[in-house]
Amino acid sequence: MIKESNLVKNIKPFVTAKKISKSYGNNNNVVVLNNASIDLFRGEFLSISGPSGCGKTTLLMILGCLMNPDNGEVKIDNFDPYKIKPSDRAKVRSEFIGFIFQDFKLIPYLNVMENIRCSALPLGQISVNDKLEKLLSILKLDHRRLHVPSQLSAGEKQRTAIARAMITSPRFILADEPTGNLDEENTEIVLKSLRDYSNNNGSVLMVSHDPNIECFTDRHLKMSAGGFEEK
Repeated sequence: MIKESNLVKNIKPFVTAKKISKSYGNNNNVVVLNNASIDLFRGEFLSISGPSGCGKTTLLMILGCLMNPDNGEVKIDNFDPYKIKPSDRAKVRSEFIGFIFQDFKLIPYLNVMENIRCSALPLGQISVNDKLEKLLSILKLDHRRLHVPSQLSAGEKQRTAIARAMITSPRFILADEPTGNLDEENTEIVLKSLRDYSNNNGSVLMVSHDPNIECFTDRHLKMSAGGFEEK
């Protein structure tokens, strides 16, 4: 469960979704989310597990300002990102949110350092060298800094993606199956990095098929059929 000290500091959630629904198909006959509600507190590491198709990734896309819900309300730091124009919503994504994807989404012709730096460019954060060097060290990427993605292992690609998400110091990180393709050693590095990030007052929401992830996080929820299971 979320630590009591964090609950005391964070009376109100930083990110909240209330009764959000999302359907797909020509007649909206494929229900992916059905009145799902969730809160994410500042400094919290929250994990969600569930089978494929239960709505985990769709939930992340909605919380990440990438997909409008059909119904319900999303608030980030007490404002609704879906009530502003798309260009302003893009700024919210850049300034508030870091994304980590299972398939990495690295730019193939950029090296590790360039891939990490690229997320800082839209914010005008040109000089991030000190933080970049720190992340390269923490994530054990020093020796790979000039390598392009095709020259990296799966673990190195994922650690590069994590550094890219963290370089701008976003308010919260959304991680979609970040350990799904990794061995035990790299899984531990990834989870420890996310744990350290939340300990420094960043919020992390991670989804996974693996129910064992809950031992690494403050709080764990289970999804099934578009909603959260009762505890």
